Amino acid sequence: MSKEYSVTDFGAIPNGEGLQTAAFQAAFDKIFTEGGGKLTVPKGKYKLGGVRIRSNTTLYLCAGAELIATRDPEEYGIIKKDTLEPIPAHCDSDVLWTPAHTPGRDFSFLLAGSR
Repeated sequence: MSKEYSVTDFGAIPNGEGLQTAAFQAAFDKIFTEGGGKLTVPKGKYKLGGVRIRSNTTLYLCAGAELIATRDPEEYGIIKKDTLEPIPAHCDSDVLWTPAHTPGRDFSFLLAGSR
């Protein structure tokens, strides 16, 4: 049975202020290193830069939960620095990309994940 977590357990604050990227990424990383699980996002607004949803992770948004992409293009470069579960260089069909508009970037996304 997979474990369940709340993003607020990792310090995310659902007020739409300040970036919550680090809390979300910490949760995804913890779930991955423990073999998988479910991350629940309670009602509220969470401002994010790019995050990597890892293998064997389910993201569940409760009613009223909103993920808001930051407008800061510098917050979308995390995928190039991923050493925990790197995405293959060829970025085949096993990779899910949810684009965020960031002109001039090789990788521009809000959420990225793989099976």
